[in-house]
This record gives sequence, C-alpha cells and structure tokens, in this order.
Amino acid sequence: MATKSLTLVTALYDLHAMENAVHRNPEVYQRLFWYVATIDLPLVIYAEKKHVASIEKIIAKFQSTVYAGRKIIQRELSELPYYQYKDDLAKLKSFNNAEPVHTLNYSILTNSKVDLMMEVAKSNPYQSSHFAWIDFGISHVADTYNINWPQIVRELPQQVKLYILLSTTPTETKNRQFFYASNRGRVAAGFFSGTEASLSKFQELCDKEFKQMLKGTYRAMEEQIMAVVTTENPKLYAYAYGDYTGVLLNFCNIRRDIDLIMLNLERCRMKGLHYMATDIAKQLVTSLRNGYIRFTIRPSYKYTFFILHSGYISSYYIDRKFATYLAKITRICHHKAHRKLKKFIMDHYSNVRANLNFVNVDITQFEEEEYRQFLLSEDFATWCYLF
Repeated sequence: MATKSLTLVTALYDLHAMENAVHRNPEVYQRLFWYVATIDLPLVIYAEKKHVASIEKIIAKFQSTVYAGRKIIQRELSELPYYQYKDDLAKLKSFNNAEPVHTLNYSILTNSKVDLMMEVAKSNPYQSSHFAWIDFGISHVADTYNINWPQIVRELPQQVKLYILLSTTPTETKNRQFFYASNRGRVAAGFFSGTEASLSKFQELCDKEFKQMLKGTYRAMEEQIMAVVTTENPKLYAYAYGDYTGVLLNFCNIRRDIDLIMLNLERCRMKGLHYMATDIAKQLVTSLRNGYIRFTIRPSYKYTFFILHSGYISSYYIDRKFATYLAKITRICHHKAHRKLKKFIMDHYSNVRANLNFVNVDITQFEEEEYRQFLLSEDFATWCYLF
C-alpha cells in the first residue's frame, strides 16, 4: 500500500475591514495561526497581498522546528471562485439565527474552500496523496492539545471525510428554503480531507447545491451546503463525529463530546439513518477497545445501552456481522454485567429479546462457554467497566 501524505490548505482574508462587521481582526487571526504554523505538514496559504509579509514572519519563527514546505498564494477576495456570485448573494437574506460574522463576504470565502483545495490538489506542489482544509484560526474553537498528526495522515480514507455534529435527514432538506432558513449546526467545516478524485466529485456536488441555493431566499455558508450534499449522497463520504471543539481530536478516534455523539446515535436510529448510526456505533466500540474513551461516570450504563441497543437495530440493516456481535455482548451483559446496565436492558426487555432473535441470539439462554471465551478475549478489555 502506498504511503499516504497530506497537504494542508488554509486562507486569511480581512473581512473585518471589508465590511466593518464584527469579524475578528487579522491580528487576532495571526495569533491563532501559530498552532497551524507549527504543524509539520506541507501547508498552502491563500491570502491578500497585505497579509503576506506578516504570515511569512510567523512561518519564519518556526523554521527551526518545522521542516515541511510552506507556500503562500497571493489572492484577493475578488479573485476567489465564488466572488462572481456576489450580486446574487447580496439579494438573499441572512439565515434567521445568523451571527454578525455571517456576512456576504463570509459566504463567498467559506463556499470557496473546496475550490481552493481542488486548485492545490491539481497543482500538488508537495506531491501529496491527500489534501485537507484547516481554518486559519482553528485554535479559536478546536481543542489542539496532543493532536496525533501522523495518525491522522496514516488513517486518511480515499473518500472526502467530514466532521458531523448532528446528522441531517432527507426529510429536513426536502424543503431547501426551510432548511437554509437557519444554521442547524450539522457539519463542522473547519477541518475536512479528501483525495483529488474524491474532492473533485465533492466540488461538483457542492457547486450544484450552491447554485440551487442562489435561486432561493437565504444565503447559506459552506457548512449548510455540505449538510445537504452529504444527506443526499451519504455513502460517498467518511465521517468523524463530535462537537466543534473536537474537530481535530476526534478525527481518527472518538475522544470527547460523548453526550452529543450519543444523542446523534439515537437520532440516527430513530430517523432511519442506519448507515450513519452503524458507523457511530462502530467508532464508539473501536474507541473503547483502543482506550481512547472510558465510561467511568454515572451515564456509562445508559451510554452502553445506547451502543448495544441502537447500534444493534441500525447495524441489523447495514452490517449483520456487527449486529450479531452486539447481540452477543448484550446477552452476556444481561446475565453478568452491573445491575444498572441490566436495569436498562430489563426496561426494554421485550423489544431487546425480540430483536436479538432476528440474529438467532436468545437472550434467555446463558452460554457458559461463550462467556469464558469472552473473558479471555480483547473484548473483555473493551467492556470490562461493565462487570
């Protein structure tokens, strides 16, 4: 298998000066940029001419410890791909819960992200297999402590990988005007990745949806566009899950934001988004197995039941092998786990028993040999907090 490599892409534009709006000024963003500047991966930066010198100074501060290439592309806002639609965007309303930062030029800048990535992917100055957008001031919102960049690069999928806050249903996006009337907090676009091939398809779909948005009432930013695109083509993409703060930390494994992820798991199961619910359940089990998360607080039994119950129901439609695995863990837990988890199972006993029968797992029959093998397997380390 070929070694994976990653080029990061970012941009700095002074929207504060352009619009006299409540944007952070460039000095604040340049301080926030220090984290991105220390990442030892190739980086391409789009910026207005007036910022080039100050960005070069920041890069120079870390040249003794950062060896990856840095390339600054001077590009004015008026030269960005979606600036040509400025007049059309000006005719649209801001969405109802827009913050002061969600301005016309902000929409132009954020919706240009994928196109800028594609430009870098086509020229590929550092001969990378993958490309990722990272917001210039991402440390404003993201937890940047102890990010394992070699692991992120090593585990990059061929698909575009996006970070999901809450999943979106086809029913919600059917009425575009209603959906775009608010920012619903579904996708965090501060960091996402792809290959040239997968980004090319993503660019095509985002551009098509952007032009569809122009025919409506509300001016959307890229995260709203991406939510629609991923909902209509869910299997084209790979996903990470969590809240904005975990956009880097959770990109490979779930490490934080468990409350929101569990809410999303339940939501996906109840809304019939079985593909995504199965993916969430698998990532939770993997993160438990690898020690990235540990359920040691009071909600641990409720969370475990969500994984076993909702994960089982959704994976039954998507991955029968994984569903059977969860069914057998549920049976062991019913007979041997802590009484608090047993109570959750008993509260839903008739449904659990009937559901497990579909994969030929009889919850009433305790199998001693199965339990013995479980105690000797790596799965016991995954679920040991329950016993």
